[in-house]
Amino acid sequence: MSSTGERSDGVGRDQGERAEQERELSARFQLAEAEHVLAAEAVLLSGLFRKLDLPFDTLTFVAVRILEASMDTDPLDTLSWLLDDGAIDRSVALAEAQLASSDDD
Repeated sequence: MSSTGERSDGVGRDQGERAEQERELSARFQLAEAEHVLAAEAVLLSGLFRKLDLPFDTLTFVAVRILEASMDTDPLDTLSWLLDDGAIDRSVALAEAQLASSDDD
């Protein structure tokens, strides 16, 4: 075993890499869940707006909800990261697909 606690066969490094992969996978699952929650909220709110004959923009709603939830961090960094990652686009697409299918009913 080296002075860093890593075995000479690389097992310590492998465990560290695995832990990092598990953290990343967990974060991805949480992000996917958040995308679906945002889409569901957008569908619900859109339905209420329609009943009142008010315009509703799904992208603006999703972005505002993200900004609201990230006020304890840098909201612009959070929004930028989620835009780059595609999370916002996925939430909007999910909501718009659900809205389109409800229009067909």
